[in-house]
Amino acid sequence: SLDLASRLLRRNGEILVLQPRVLDALILLLKNRGEVLSKSEMMDAIWNDAFVEEANLTQTIYLLRRMLGKNADGEDWIKTLPRKGYMFCR
Repeated sequence: SLDLASRLLRRNGEILVLQPRVLDALILLLKNRGEVLSKSEMMDAIWNDAFVEEANLTQTIYLLRRMLGKNADGEDWIKTLPRKGYMFCR
């Protein structure tokens, strides 16, 4: 569960420590759950006016997947859509 007010993510009651940008990415994906977000949309929203490479986003998604684990069906919570972007699965 994610508490937006305190910016804390918990799994089975245990607090998961995420870097601020990684947490920002999770919040962005959750707010747009079920919708595809392009890489450029995500980079603009997470890093604002800072110049970062696409590898930063790739690493952020990797860290999120590692922290979240798999859903009940054994799949990643975050789906990659080649040439389109990322989507948080319902």
